[in-house]
Amino acid sequence: WNPQYFDALTYEAHTKSAEELAWTIWQPPMLLFRNLFAVPGVTRLSGFGTLLFEVSGLANQGLCPHFCFSSYSLTLALANHHKVRGWDTDVIAEDHHMFVKCFFAALWEQVEHQCEGKPRNDKATSSSAPAVGKVILQPIYLPAEGYLVESSLGYWQSVWARFQQARRHSQGVSELSYAILQYCRILKYCKGRARLSWRAHREVWAIFWKMSMIHIINNVQAVSLLIAGILMILGILTKLWTGGLFACVAALMEDGVSGVGATGMSAYGLAKWGLFLTFGPAPPVGFISAAAIFVVVHDVIEGRYCRLPSQSTGDGDEDAVSGSAREEKTNLSRWESLMLALRMQCDMLFLAEPTILLYGMLPAMMAAWSLMWRGTEFEYIVAAKPGDK
Repeated sequence: WNPQYFDALTYEAHTKSAEELAWTIWQPPMLLFRNLFAVPGVTRLSGFGTLLFEVSGLANQGLCPHFCFSSYSLTLALANHHKVRGWDTDVIAEDHHMFVKCFFAALWEQVEHQCEGKPRNDKATSSSAPAVGKVILQPIYLPAEGYLVESSLGYWQSVWARFQQARRHSQGVSELSYAILQYCRILKYCKGRARLSWRAHREVWAIFWKMSMIHIINNVQAVSLLIAGILMILGILTKLWTGGLFACVAALMEDGVSGVGATGMSAYGLAKWGLFLTFGPAPPVGFISAAAIFVVVHDVIEGRYCRLPSQSTGDGDEDAVSGSAREEKTNLSRWESLMLALRMQCDMLFLAEPTILLYGMLPAMMAAWSLMWRGTEFEYIVAAKPGDK
């Protein structure tokens, strides 16, 4: 934790009204960077993906609510709400699950009061007013730093340990069905007696969309890429088998790689798609993402997020703040900064898709199969961290 996080949390809590305080969850950005360059490249890329998703989600909640993640804070009253009742013991993705429980708890409280004819606690609205989403995920921009999965047994064991963690995280796809079930139940309960506001409907469907994007859309993209690659390889092998090596080389000289593959694309088509891949949306998005990651990693290395000014003890000595704040600031030279930026770009260019395949598609398929046949039964394996044996 950042040394000032709980100070900021206390301040934020005291500046909110009782109604806001009752439905607020506080979330710091999670930076899994403490062993960033000691882990395999695909593991490092997964940490970059977590950074992009979490920080962008916290900063852009106007269109879609974001979920609490890993380390977060909420009031004991919210955790003990009669529609929340604490953390469920049979859930793997407890952070996303807790947010969804709290979100629907606010809706349930309002529609039950409407149906019973009781006035709601919110004096600003009447009892007939439609139910609205009340849960607020409040960012506190004082990052919490953590470790990526790393095994002391070597490179491949670290890759396997991260795969096991991804397999566990993929169980979170069940939260989509949980959210849909809650939505259907609350609509059935209303039966014309109570109403949800259009804003509440929009936020619920935005939750569906974000969960689908996390657990389904990314993996569908990975599957489509894998199928396209397999078809291309089969086309090349077919050309080699039917026409021989020289015919394959001739097709390569005439039409390019795609002419040898399954599509038989002309040189014009190859040039067109080459330009699209060069100047299309994917490379700029990758470049911008890597640039954003570089800024954060650069600041982490230079100690900008967890250093505090030394505090005087009153007798002339200075007592530095404990933890990572006591570390000396490391200033990177321009050359070191340039090499770091190039490394971020290379990681994003060459390791993004392998990371999605290894830590996204495969664990998601295994999770879907497991949930289909075994339900929520799952062996929880604690991820290895530096120093574990």
